[in-house]
Amino acid sequence: MRLDPRALILGTAALLLGILLGGTAGLLAGTGAALALAITGRGPLGAYARPLAAVAPLALFVATLDALAGRAPEGALAAARLLAVTLLALALARRVEPRRIADGLLALHLPYALVFVLVTGARFVPVATTDLAELRDAAVLRGIGLGGSAWERLAGWRAILVPLLVVTIRRGLQLGEAMEARGFSSAARRTSHADLRWRARDSLALALAASYLAAVLAAR
Repeated sequence: MRLDPRALILGTAALLLGILLGGTAGLLAGTGAALALAITGRGPLGAYARPLAAVAPLALFVATLDALAGRAPEGALAAARLLAVTLLALALARRVEPRRIADGLLALHLPYALVFVLVTGARFVPVATTDLAELRDAAVLRGIGLGGSAWERLAGWRAILVPLLVVTIRRGLQLGEAMEARGFSSAARRTSHADLRWRARDSLALALAASYLAAVLAAR
């Protein structure tokens, strides 16, 4: 079932708020909804494994820090939220083309400059997770340990995050040069050929997402 991108964007925002603010109930329900979006979206479920595996060590690191501070339950919830938000973002990105996401955001009257930054940043997320997974594999092949105690893990991941930052900055500079070469300007007048149609199923999906958010916030 193909939903209007406006309904998907608003529904995803409700799920995100429920995961972040709704306590354990919101986390479980939001994760289930994100999994349902992933199952009904495009592509095999195996495509989600690599990005989630790349984020998993960071989630473990967050949980470990909270555990060392004597807040193990809070750390476990924070790690689970990180994985749930990643799954939700991947499900949205694979379910809707970036162009339709941009059309939906513009239809919601967001400024073009903000829409461009959001869509570009969203497209960088899967690229960055792929880079992180490749750097992790390269580090393991070169004998850089990513296990052991918390401090040993921190030292190993520091050797990965620095090149990841360099690669990300370089890719951003290349994007800026390409935009400049094409005469890009946020002030230029643009036309849109988006064909967005709000249907009854879009209203139903948005009502379900809003009910979920209201329920988990009230339960908390």
